[in-house]
Amino acid sequence: MLAVAQSGEISGYYRESQGEGVTKTCSFFLAGSASSDQVRIISGAGKSVPGMLMSEGDGAVLKIEKGRELPGCGLVLIPEIAQGITLSRTFEANWVMLRRIASPKAYFFRGPTAQQRLNAYLVKGDVVGVLSESDDWLNVEYVGNSGNSRTTGWIRSKDCEDLFAP
Repeated sequence: MLAVAQSGEISGYYRESQGEGVTKTCSFFLAGSASSDQVRIISGAGKSVPGMLMSEGDGAVLKIEKGRELPGCGLVLIPEIAQGITLSRTFEANWVMLRRIASPKAYFFRGPTAQQRLNAYLVKGDVVGVLSESDDWLNVEYVGNSGNSRTTGWIRSKDCEDLFAP
């Protein structure tokens, strides 16, 4: 997942799982600027390594020389990550930033008011793309792990945190 703010700031989230029964997962966040190909990569365990993200055709190339050293990534990321791997665009979204759910549950609402709560919710650690903001509310889009399901709605901004929050 990648989002680019009007200021040119990039926020991203990468997740890849491998295996059946016992599943290994590699996930990390990235941040940078559209005016530079350098990005900062931070794993969920707080380890930070430099990387590069470059636009290419209808996708991007991600290069992390020490990517396989990130916690959980040694057995999941292919060795070519050190030279750069091509990531294709699976769909286009108008996200201005990514945020991580910080509350145990963050309920969806039809609009930016507490009177229109839905039964659907996100859980702590889920990552959402932010479409817009209104006072204390975020209009977000959540993409399921398969990439096929997308849910859009409003959530309270207090239920979210920056991707790089401890």
